Amino acid sequence: MLNKLRKALELVLLVGAAQTAAAATYDFSYTFSSTGKTVEGTFEGTTAGDFVVGISNIHAAYDGRALAETLYAYQYDLGWMSSDPVVSFDVAKNQFIFVNCPHFACAGDSPGSAYNYFNLRHASLNQHVGVYFASDGLWPQDDSANSSWKLMEHAPAVPEPATYALMVSGLATLSFLARRRRHCD
Repeated sequence: MLNKLRKALELVLLVGAAQTAAAATYDFSYTFSSTGKTVEGTFEGTTAGDFVVGISNIHAAYDGRALAETLYAYQYDLGWMSSDPVVSFDVAKNQFIFVNCPHFACAGDSPGSAYNYFNLRHASLNQHVGVYFASDGLWPQDDSANSSWKLMEHAPAVPEPATYALMVSGLATLSFLARRRRHCD
């Protein structure tokens, strides 16, 4: 029975380790130096050095106005896109677009097409940032090095006391069953 208890404990530790390797949620914001307005939002991904990879579940708003319900992440460089966005904690390494277009044709669409996006490309000092709303052609841009980019991982959630109580009661039950079985044998 002790072997079963050990295996149960290993399973609990394995589940805990799998949860820590899962995608995290990140907050991002970019403040335009020219207007003081901000693009902010969240996405999910996994930290890999200075970068976040596996971007999904993106939400963004400009000055409180949501860009779209579903956003996709692509790499962006002067109008062309590929599927591997470069999202970094370091503003100088960013090269991405969050757009409500689920295919690569967005870059070739004519102006006024029905898509909304936020892009940030910072190659050395040649920074280019833009937000576009297709409904009204709102297109604030910013090329200033004085603008502010922030990317932060959410702090891991602290388990509720009830979660700890449930885990302790489960382990206590396993221990009780192991002792009972040992006495019965």
